[in-house]
Amino acid sequence: MSIRIDVTRTKFYQELTEDKRREYFDLTRNKILPCIDNVYYTCFFNRDKNGNVWMLPLFDELAEAKQSAQAKHANISFGHKLQLTPYGFNIYKYCVSEPDLYDIFITDYLPNDDTPRVLVQLRAYGLWVYGVEKMISDSFRQVQELFDMYAYDDHTFEITKCRENRIDYCYHTNIIKNPYKEFSEDKLERTCHTIFNNYGIVGHIEKSKTADKNISFVKDYISFGKRAANNIFVRIYNKGLEVVQLAYKSFFFEVWQQQGLINTYDKFCYEFAYENKDFDAIHKARLQFYIDHGADAEVITKFQKELDKKKPPLEYKELADSLMPEVTTVLNIEFETKRRFYYYSDKFIDAHLKNTTSCVYQLQRLFKILDNRHLFLDYLTSKTLSFKKTDGSYCDWWQRLRSSKLDTVRSDAKLVREYSKELDHNIVLKRAVNAVATNALYSGLDDYDFRADVSDLLSNINDNTIASYVKNKASKKKRLKNMLS
Repeated sequence: MSIRIDVTRTKFYQELTEDKRREYFDLTRNKILPCIDNVYYTCFFNRDKNGNVWMLPLFDELAEAKQSAQAKHANISFGHKLQLTPYGFNIYKYCVSEPDLYDIFITDYLPNDDTPRVLVQLRAYGLWVYGVEKMISDSFRQVQELFDMYAYDDHTFEITKCRENRIDYCYHTNIIKNPYKEFSEDKLERTCHTIFNNYGIVGHIEKSKTADKNISFVKDYISFGKRAANNIFVRIYNKGLEVVQLAYKSFFFEVWQQQGLINTYDKFCYEFAYENKDFDAIHKARLQFYIDHGADAEVITKFQKELDKKKPPLEYKELADSLMPEVTTVLNIEFETKRRFYYYSDKFIDAHLKNTTSCVYQLQRLFKILDNRHLFLDYLTSKTLSFKKTDGSYCDWWQRLRSSKLDTVRSDAKLVREYSKELDHNIVLKRAVNAVATNALYSGLDDYDFRADVSDLLSNINDNTIASYVKNKASKKKRLKNMLS
């Protein structure tokens, strides 16, 4: 059993039996979960050039479909199983998507011979749940199949090569207990070594009503380099905060628990905050966890009365701190590498690196990089950015990061999908109930009769609303197909 020391000092922990302590708080301490979080790669076609007449039928259908998608403000079916979205990216006017897995961007204009016709973005959900090898192979196959649909007069669209555009290497970790202290200016000056000339810190201010301490500065995000640069950018930030505030990628909570990064208590609190789309709601969740699992009836009554007051979530922090553990902080340490980073190593990659993944020849360059990512990560975590002691050796937490295995995360795909579906479904139900209550108040219904309020809501729906419902449901069915399958 591995439980954080600060957890064992809390009053709630002291109340519990050994079995309950293990059930609620067991995790893997100093856990580091490395993964590839984003991959963009490009596809070049044989004898392709600007004004390629062979591709005109494809462009005509894409243009017509996009016009329809924009008019409906929704994705529409395109090809065998893809969806065309109303938006594009830069010169890539058209985007066809396999929702939650990957996007395929296509341009009908090539500014020069080195501009790729296709840009593919692999999404985090597919990379974390199914792995980078499967996502690259599946997306490449889909690009080829899409263009093959428009082959005619014995003309085929052969993809001649694929090239990396951007690869993000990330480390999700619970190893940093106090980011404010670890990344303070004083500590950074003593430990941080980097090739960058720029850094930035973003945080938020917690304001307390107590007289002795009315303000706290909380670091949420630190970056090295410039985001607009076309080489390397590094960021270290509170991943739990991002997932909650943006209300997406809820699957991480299940993956983190499967991998021992967080425990049952942490997961409950993150889910509670996620459903409220407010990270500060974690403190309300801490009180709710005691109400659900605590032993002291007086404390349960006190906490429930406080929650019933509907105060701002942050105002519950001090009360929660008096009895309950802090929620485990999950940081993301991410190296964003772009095409130019690998461009300087082109000769070395092509001449000396071997890919161990079995793949078609067009993907060999990409897998040479991914199969040998330990070489690039060794450089990134030693020369680009590192944290060292005064004697020149790496700080313990950074050495652990550098020594972590680079295997693909293995998670139960079905369990992760079902978990995400259920959590997001709960949010939909909560919003639906709120909508019923709001409509009832507008209708002047003061009695608390849920069935009557639902009936009133339905009676106010007209034909235009029903038509909008049908359109939205069809659109959402396509967008959520990979989550619901």
